[in-house]
Amino acid sequence: MPFLTQKTTIIIPLLLAVSFLFIGAGCTKNQSVKPKRTTLSYWRVFDDSSVMQPIISAYQSLHPSVSISYKKMRIEEYERELLEGFAEDRGPDIFSIPNTSVGKYETKLVPLPSQIEKIPTAVPQGGNKEPIIQYQSKKAPDPRILKDTFVPTVFKDVIKNEHIYGLPLFVDTLALFYNRDLLARAGIPEPPRTWGEVQDAVQRLTVIAEDGSFLQSGIAIGTAENVSRSPDVLALLMMQSGITIVDDTGSRVLLSSSQDSTDNLSANALLFYTDFANPTKTVYTWNDTQSDAVTAFSQGKVAMMLGYSYHLPQIRQKNPNINMGVTAIPQITASEMIPVNVANYWIEVVAKKTAHPNIAWDFILFATRQEQAMKYLESTKRPTALRSLIRQQQEDLDLKPFVDGLLVTKSWYKGNDPNRADEALKEAITVTLEGSQPADAAITLAGRKIQETLK
Repeated sequence: MPFLTQKTTIIIPLLLAVSFLFIGAGCTKNQSVKPKRTTLSYWRVFDDSSVMQPIISAYQSLHPSVSISYKKMRIEEYERELLEGFAEDRGPDIFSIPNTSVGKYETKLVPLPSQIEKIPTAVPQGGNKEPIIQYQSKKAPDPRILKDTFVPTVFKDVIKNEHIYGLPLFVDTLALFYNRDLLARAGIPEPPRTWGEVQDAVQRLTVIAEDGSFLQSGIAIGTAENVSRSPDVLALLMMQSGITIVDDTGSRVLLSSSQDSTDNLSANALLFYTDFANPTKTVYTWNDTQSDAVTAFSQGKVAMMLGYSYHLPQIRQKNPNINMGVTAIPQITASEMIPVNVANYWIEVVAKKTAHPNIAWDFILFATRQEQAMKYLESTKRPTALRSLIRQQQEDLDLKPFVDGLLVTKSWYKGNDPNRADEALKEAITVTLEGSQPADAAITLAGRKIQETLK
């Protein structure tokens, strides 16, 4: 019996070692396979093919039998093209969706499998020999690994029912844009760090003509339609107040800090937001007759605005000579509280109808690794989604204000209709400003409409 035990312990490791030499197709070390040509279609918005081509080319060099056809689409047409493409079986294999849209597209997606099977891979042979093609398989990352690899919000946003539904190339955050010249003329030496300081600065920056029009506004905030990403700004104020918009299960709208709270913190946040567009308030500085925030800021008509990193090139294109600074998003207090910011980004996902889910997912895993992600980030000048690149990007003065907020960003689940959830918050802003509903009633109605998107 001891002899049998000893023999068994020797044989088992040998069998395990041998098994790793025969990955996927069961070919020997020097055997080559001849896989069929595989073409994946890849649809995205915003980024030209020149941005993604270095990553695509790097993947294709490792997998010569795989071709990836990239298509940039206009955001105005993107969703319609996706839905029509899937309905007519001509949709993409890989595509991008907003981080808040996993619930909306869940039935059209295939999550990351636990094992990536039979990926045709070029294997170097040494010397002057040509690489051979072999099928290789690998274990996919465990969802828990995302916590150590990506910034915190990613784990919450891309995982449903313990499955990974997508991975990001970047994560953007809100920051405060300010016009250095306008602040200097008002005697404000530094940009505000808290919302109280914002209120003080606004009163010094705002200039109103005799007819009631604005000669100069302090900050672009308070309205629904001409403030960049107004639902994000309102949600930011709520979350900074300790409000949970939707519970962790994604099934119930809360819009309050606790069941026992005597104050309606959500309504207070809404009123704080709309006060900047309320003529009866001392912080009145903006209204819906103004142009959009980016244009007004570029023209020097408003001293501050809230925006994401993608607003930087837009502003500089409109006004290359603007003396602009960007700093961290204001918080409720300068200390004693953990900062809170809002995340806004897109994730790369795999279509359920693809004939090649393993190869599609293998490409996404490849593209979101540090070496390839750096190519994307250097080209687009966007904030990283990877923890490992935060310190490097903090050395970039343009990116630092956005990167500094990455570890404290939050998102909230918007169910199967993110646009409708955003519209519910915008409507709450509008009816409060019009006075047709008090703020608490507006918040209650918004909560009901958001709840309907969770069903």
